Amino acid sequence: MIKSINIIGSGNVAHYFGQQLKNKVLIKNVFSRDLKHAKKLAEKIGALPVSNLMDLDQNVDLNIICVSDKGILEVCNSLNKSIAAVHTSGMTDLKAFDGFSHYGVIYPLQTMSKKNLPSKDMVPIFIESNVIDFEHKLLDLSKNTLGEEIKVLSSAKRSKMHLAAVFANNFVNYMLRVSGNIAAENELDFEVLLPLVQQTIKNAAEIGAEDSQTGPAIRKDEETINKHLALLKDEDRKRLYQLISELISKGKA
Repeated sequence: MIKSINIIGSGNVAHYFGQQLKNKVLIKNVFSRDLKHAKKLAEKIGALPVSNLMDLDQNVDLNIICVSDKGILEVCNSLNKSIAAVHTSGMTDLKAFDGFSHYGVIYPLQTMSKKNLPSKDMVPIFIESNVIDFEHKLLDLSKNTLGEEIKVLSSAKRSKMHLAAVFANNFVNYMLRVSGNIAAENELDFEVLLPLVQQTIKNAAEIGAEDSQTGPAIRKDEETINKHLALLKDEDRKRLYQLISELISKGKA
């Protein structure tokens, strides 16, 4: 059983892990190169902040690495390899843990913000480990704490899931930014569009995105498409509109 941990990182994912785990395990240290950032999270969860990896408490059961993908290998190379470690990345495989005896992944499939952390019922968790006994420990740590839907998933499958998530979240959010900017530039209320967004997600969940596709592109309504293009003065937006419309028209996804 995992009874004590260090959290390495102080960003959005670190805040989620800290808040969710503080009542289940003893969190000894929070690490950030910026001590001010480490202190902000540490104070919330009753841990001690550190700004040097060498100062991490060595008497813990697990180090949880919540840093960007590009920083994971550097952190792994600086950690005590006799202590079990996991990262929280969707794209980094287990090779980063070369030299560790027990290692794995706890990947939360959700967008995270310190200002608006999701509830655990909104966070599917994907687990991977190098050995079965450690996998069981990670499942026990995560169950009913980090998430309510916990699954074991390989690095290869997890990377594909992360790719799908980028389309579902990052790209959708960017489209909402474009929509919001068009509304603002024309003194229109973006909030009027929110019920449409909510119904779109509901339809995709209930009947599937392919069967719920609507709009001028799926109807091959060239007249409306050309009118929209005439309204778009920004060339990047125009190219974006044309590409997405073309793919929808072809039934390509």
